[in-house]
Amino acid sequence: MFWKRFNIVTVASFLILSLFVVESNAQEEIPPEKKALIEKIIFTTKSVASRDQFKQGLVNRIISDRLLQAGISRDKQEQIQKEILEKIPPLTVDQAIEEAYYLVYNKFFDENELKVLVEFYTSSTGQKAIQLGDKVTDALMLGMHQSLSLKITPLIDSLLQEKE
Repeated sequence: MFWKRFNIVTVASFLILSLFVVESNAQEEIPPEKKALIEKIIFTTKSVASRDQFKQGLVNRIISDRLLQAGISRDKQEQIQKEILEKIPPLTVDQAIEEAYYLVYNKFFDENELKVLVEFYTSSTGQKAIQLGDKVTDALMLGMHQSLSLKITPLIDSLLQEKE
């Protein structure tokens, strides 16, 4: 569950960041050694394998946003969205996501840092982080929610009493 969520968040973050990177890196060729390291990270962290759920959500969101911008009402969007989805080749989406991974990792990590990441993710600690990621994230989210709720609930209650 965590890795699905983590990878969805990761891919989304990378895709968003890649929008800022694409122009500056569009002409830049990634050296083969660096590209191989990035590929190893993607494979080791299972980012590519679990991106299908995210991919579908991302494509649906892009289509929905574009249809709204075009002034198409929500009740007509569903049928149009189905037609568009049927016409988008899966390879196009896969290539875009793959490009985003490479562009972002290339932009933010040098070759030595990528080697360290590969070493970490292939180590027993890295594998444990991948395997326990779900539980760790869930515990962190619950802990943050509880802690923040304890701190802001009295403030909210106080403001609501003032409004009465």
